[in-house]
Amino acid sequence: MKKNKGKAQKKRITPPQVQDVRSEGQDAKLHHILSVSLILIISIAIYSNTLKNGFVYDDAKTIVNNTLIKNLDNLPKLLPPLNPLLNKEGKGVVDYFAASGEMSYRPVVTLTYFIDYWLYGLKPWGYHLTNLILHSMNGVLLYIFLMLIIKTRCKTQDARDKIQETKGILSLTSNFLPLVSSLIFVTHPVLTEAVNAISFREDLLCFLFFISALILYISHRSLLIAHCSKFKAFSFQFSALSFYLLALLSKEMAITLPLIIFLYEWIYGKQPPLTNVPLNKGGLRGLYSILFNRYSIGYIIITFLYLYLRFYLFKNPVEETLNVWLLSERLMTIPYLILKYILLLIAPVSLSADYVITPVQSLISLKFIIPIIVIMIILLMVASLFFNLQSSIFNLQSMFGILFLLITLIPVYNAIPISNPLAERYLYLPMVGFAIIIGSPLTCLSVRSTQTGLMAHRSLLIAYCSLLIIISIYSFAVIKRNKIWADSYSLWVDTVIKMPESFRGHNNLGVVYEKQGRLDEAIKEYRMTLSLKPGYAEAHNNLGVVYAKQGQIDEAIKEFRTALSLKPGYAEAYNNLGIVYKKQGRLDEAIKEFRTALSLKPGYAEAHNNLGNVYEKEGQIDKAIEEYRMALSIKPDYVDAHNNLGIVYKKQGRLDEAIDKFLTVLKLNPDDPITHYNLAWTYNMKELNYKAIEELEFALRLKPDYTQARELLESLKMR
Repeated sequence: MKKNKGKAQKKRITPPQVQDVRSEGQDAKLHHILSVSLILIISIAIYSNTLKNGFVYDDAKTIVNNTLIKNLDNLPKLLPPLNPLLNKEGKGVVDYFAASGEMSYRPVVTLTYFIDYWLYGLKPWGYHLTNLILHSMNGVLLYIFLMLIIKTRCKTQDARDKIQETKGILSLTSNFLPLVSSLIFVTHPVLTEAVNAISFREDLLCFLFFISALILYISHRSLLIAHCSKFKAFSFQFSALSFYLLALLSKEMAITLPLIIFLYEWIYGKQPPLTNVPLNKGGLRGLYSILFNRYSIGYIIITFLYLYLRFYLFKNPVEETLNVWLLSERLMTIPYLILKYILLLIAPVSLSADYVITPVQSLISLKFIIPIIVIMIILLMVASLFFNLQSSIFNLQSMFGILFLLITLIPVYNAIPISNPLAERYLYLPMVGFAIIIGSPLTCLSVRSTQTGLMAHRSLLIAYCSLLIIISIYSFAVIKRNKIWADSYSLWVDTVIKMPESFRGHNNLGVVYEKQGRLDEAIKEYRMTLSLKPGYAEAHNNLGVVYAKQGQIDEAIKEFRTALSLKPGYAEAYNNLGIVYKKQGRLDEAIKEFRTALSLKPGYAEAHNNLGNVYEKEGQIDKAIEEYRMALSIKPDYVDAHNNLGIVYKKQGRLDEAIDKFLTVLKLNPDDPITHYNLAWTYNMKELNYKAIEELEFALRLKPDYTQARELLESLKMR
């Protein structure tokens, strides 16, 4: 009997409760897989048309004309202090800014450009693919982050008891809110600027490392509370701090991470890890415990170290020349900027690549009074949510979202001067807060469906229909906006239509017209730019370039000199002045201007090439060759320098070297008829007539009215 009893005990059936737990775990896993898949599918689908877009906005500076990223030997320049050429004046730091095209020290961003160039060369679709992947990953990371914070226990014992009583509601919240908020994030139209403009990739990278650091922080916190192994806990802590540093080296907005950690602890944390002082008790003692416990201190140290690097060691000298508002104007304009950002989030219509913001100059101005009233209402809402945290678990999410939005916007409030007071890309990280704010009421509607009866079904239907409508509208707007970012022409035409007072928009549109050969329209845009901003040196310089192309040399010189009077260190204006002096035959003056340009901008390949042209014209061939080689050492894919060097070699009778240079030019620019003609002449000099004929025929296919090529071809065929 005893043996049978023992056998019966071994055949014990799994209790129903255990089976329910396993079933719930499998359902949760399936839900996560489906949610992540949906986020990725929608994100990729609505941004897939960006792969057809070209380089726009600042991409020419940071990618196309950026010689730094085109040679892996330049990687050490990302760390100026380790550069052996660094001198006491900080030349290594200056070289980084001049070569990278960045306004501040962002080596992580520049590193990704190195990788993209190594993979794709100058094919725009590859760079856009990287941005698309980063944006999709960020949507998934946001989902994970929200899953973690929602599952965190509430701050007070009463609220935790209430959640325990409504376990089903909490379960539904933890499933629905992260998905809704993540879908709002990946589809919101205001983020199209950050995703489309490759030169604004810093926002995507900052988000990636910022949210990753928060995820690791929360995970590490849980390990400490659960008393896991010290090595595992340290690994998470070290990784979180590393991601924070990477976020800072991507963009300055990451400096708000410690404040977000404190916000998280205040709203969700029972108590800081490694302390025994609850946050809602103890006054200053509680605050001290969160600021200076063994874990938080690491973030504070990194923050102060970065501030030292950013504003002292790696400060861009150009920042000193920014035309900034008065401190009083900047402070009075902060409420107006906050209101503008809120409006962009709520109603993302008439989006623009540039916004015209004028400073608030009076406390009795409506531009100050109305935003202040709105902000006071928001703060009253936050206070109401704070005093009613125990009445609804959704007050937690709403309060966290509002404060997340306001805190992460701090670096772009323009209290510390920035070049653009307002831009859509600044909302990429703060969008997390807005997504939570919008997701919370939709989740409230879905939670009501846990009740029974007709009202429950109606609430669920309203929740899903609302989500579907929002996501559909956003997605359509994103796809449409991506087309505006297809090229510089469509982008800047759209900008000047929506923001007629944008001097930057008119100037950039003028550059587009100039490249298209529409010189009269370019002049019109540059004059419009100067009417909006009379002291804009770049517009005077650009206007001078157009006048020079039209043969109005005196007018061109006048514009270049005006540009230099406004901006004495303007290397490009000196270079352009040298070009027109060369056209006039004033070679000594041209040499002087080119040398001045090079003294201001040592890595200026175009100025070296132009100086070489003057030396070649003077018959100083050795000096010309030296300048051309210098230009190519800076910019290896510089077509004009290769071509000019080939011409000089041909004149010297160094035909093999000349042929090599012309072939290099044709690899970079196969459809240049002049280079085919030069190569044909060189083959003719080597008596390789059949090759010369091939090149001439190719040149005539590209340019049928090329008289010189036709005459040479006919003479060769008559031999």
